[in-house]
Amino acid sequence: VTLLGRLVPSLVGTVILGSGPRGDFHFGVTPGKCSDGMSDKSHGYTSTFIYDGVTYKGCAEPVDAR
Repeated sequence: VTLLGRLVPSLVGTVILGSGPRGDFHFGVTPGKCSDGMSDKSHGYTSTFIYDGVTYKGCAEPVDAR
């Protein structure tokens, strides 16, 4: 499934709002220590994805998009 979204201004991190076949979604990434529980690695960001009535939470890291 491909979800189309737009970056919206946020004072606390990155927020992308959009829609897909099952309705609207919200994807947010904020600075903060996060552990995925599967490794000893500490991540620098937390993430939240809300879609189709379900909230998913996890860790995130910046990537070089070049």
